[in-house]
This record gives sequence, structure tokens and C-alpha cells, in this order.
Amino acid sequence: MTGSATPGPVGPVPSAIVDLPVTPAGDVPREAHLLDSGHHGISMNPQGTKICVAGTMSDYATVVDRETLQHGPLVSTGLKSYWVTTDLTGENCFVSWAKSNTVSVLSFETGEEVARIPVGYHPQRMRIGVAPQDWGGNPVPLPAPGNPLPVFS
Repeated sequence: MTGSATPGPVGPVPSAIVDLPVTPAGDVPREAHLLDSGHHGISMNPQGTKICVAGTMSDYATVVDRETLQHGPLVSTGLKSYWVTTDLTGENCFVSWAKSNTVSVLSFETGEEVARIPVGYHPQRMRIGVAPQDWGGNPVPLPAPGNPLPVFS
């Protein structure tokens, strides 16, 4: 995973490189990587201080401190971590596990999994959205900052 990039004569030049672990599951040639990426999903918290990363080929997710470039605990509660997105509170990130049919909620503060949600067959990309209250159906209210996320069954 590389840090920010500045333009160079033949493309972007990274300002930092983070050496994330490669587990035995991910120890394959780059050409054999799913979607040509060992770390497919990446999302940053709103403060720009933490980066949530899906180690797709190594079956883990982790939170990286942007200043120190140190990663937190390796969360490996599923198979094929695929996509990462930040929740609406900015306190957590969601990680889809494509071969486990679940989504993990990781705390940006601790890097720990704080919830796991069964979601159905082969979750991949996730987007966060808000529907107007008068849009129909039964909208779910958003949690206030600092409150736990709702878990749907």
C-alpha cells in the first residue's frame, strides 16, 4: 500500500509505502491476485488519521495509523476481505467478506472488530446512503455520534 503521491515524470511517485503483512494465503505471485490487488479495499476516516484496509489476498482487514504507518490488529474473521467504506459517524469502517457472506464493523480507534453482520451471498462493494424519512417503507434512524450502530437481522 502506498501513501500519497506526487506527479513524477512517468506517473505518480509515492511519498510513503506501508509494508503490510502477507499471510500464507496471500503468498502468491502478484499476477494471481484477485483483481490484481493484494489490498483491494481502502477507506480513510474523516479526520484523515486512520486508513482501513482489506488485505484481500491474505484474508484480513486492519486499520493503519497514517502518521506512524503502523497497522493495528489483523482482523481475520472471514474469507476474502473485499471492500471497505467508512460509516456515517466516521468512527468505524465496514469490511465485506466475499466468501463468508458477512460484513465486519471495525473501530477506527482500536482497529478491533466491534460487530459482524450476516448479509447474504457474496457481498462485495458497499455504499452508504440516507433515504428521506417520507420516502416510504420503514426508514431506520441514524445513530447519534458515539452511539452503537444498529444491527439488522
